[in-house]
Amino acid sequence: MKVFPSNNEKIITSSIVVFFTGAFLGLFLSTSITDQSILISAIATLAAAFLGAGAAYKLEGNKREREYEEECLRYGNNVMFALYERMQTLRLVQSQSINPKRDDPFKMISMLPIINLRYPDSEFNIESLMFILGTKHKQLILDLQIEKESFNVAFDMIKYRSDLHYHHVQPAVEAGGMKEGGEYTRQQVIDTLGERIYSQLERATNDLIENVDKTIESSEITKTRLVNALRDIFPNRTVLDFKLRASL
Repeated sequence: MKVFPSNNEKIITSSIVVFFTGAFLGLFLSTSITDQSILISAIATLAAAFLGAGAAYKLEGNKREREYEEECLRYGNNVMFALYERMQTLRLVQSQSINPKRDDPFKMISMLPIINLRYPDSEFNIESLMFILGTKHKQLILDLQIEKESFNVAFDMIKYRSDLHYHHVQPAVEAGGMKEGGEYTRQQVIDTLGERIYSQLERATNDLIENVDKTIESSEITKTRLVNALRDIFPNRTVLDFKLRASL
């Protein structure tokens, strides 16, 4: 991942060069020390100690870099799992509630409410991915935030429509004697539900379908970009990936 040496590594390298330059200049230009073997031995000892310290610092720097990479990758995989849970939630709604009624002209009634839909437990912590800002993939931070908000909007729409259907539509349908599978005109449905409830339900149903479909599609694209970005930043590391099943 790293191409150029860090500032600390540059300092160590420069110090070593300066040390040997000064030492050997002293060796050949000094007139006060007559036994050069003593000077050479002293320089060798100092050089070994100096290089040993530099090697230790280098190893410690490599260790810190590995730990930093592991931490960043852990954050990336956590966000990946959070994205998976949210996409899986919407795919479940899409496959079990939307798709079977998608072509039904009265799907606003036949599409039943979704009771006890659980919000994903995982934390969608985009702030933990700030290390991406220093790369060519920085646009991902904004796009992930958009996906996070899009899921929340879709989830709220599911809850709103379910509450509307359960508390207002079903009692009106039962009171009006409408039967499941029966054939009714639009006006009959309006007369049964009332103009206001009918309009709210129709709008909520259409908005729900549109938002769920679009959020699943955009999240899939963003997920692929996140996987590719993490693999580009950490080429020798394992990056979490997933593929939703075509049907649930």
